[in-house]
Amino acid sequence: MKVNLSDKIDFDRYAAICRDRRSTMWMEARFLPPDTPELLRRHYETNPNDIGYGIYADDQFVGVIRLQGIDRHHERADKHTFIDPEWWGRGIGTKATMLLIEAHRHEFRLITVSCYENNVGVIKMNQRAGFVIVCGLPRFYVFDGVEIAKVFMAWYR
Repeated sequence: MKVNLSDKIDFDRYAAICRDRRSTMWMEARFLPPDTPELLRRHYETNPNDIGYGIYADDQFVGVIRLQGIDRHHERADKHTFIDPEWWGRGIGTKATMLLIEAHRHEFRLITVSCYENNVGVIKMNQRAGFVIVCGLPRFYVFDGVEIAKVFMAWYR
């Protein structure tokens, strides 16, 4: 399967992915009202420092990967990935993350990710792309009534 990143983002599909409970079940976004294509488009237009790409698998839009919280002085950014659950488990997130790092490896010394400790798929995806677990904060989140840790991961050169 060919995976590539593009400046073209299908905001209608992106909004549908964000509304899918499976996409947000491991994220704090599950507590927010559903995103609309207009809200997502406006976010990109009003945050010009963010770097966002559509993720395409075999020329089909399957998600978004972006860098935000960019600090150019310290050469660091936070990475966020949203992939259509129908495409999970195929290595797309790992490949997209590797492509993102390759495209921006000379701009950033540090790229970080944080997630719930039980979001094993995201942890493995990022580890396969070269991220390491830096630390965990116990009892940071409450998930289905249970206190769980927040895991911090980093890629650095």
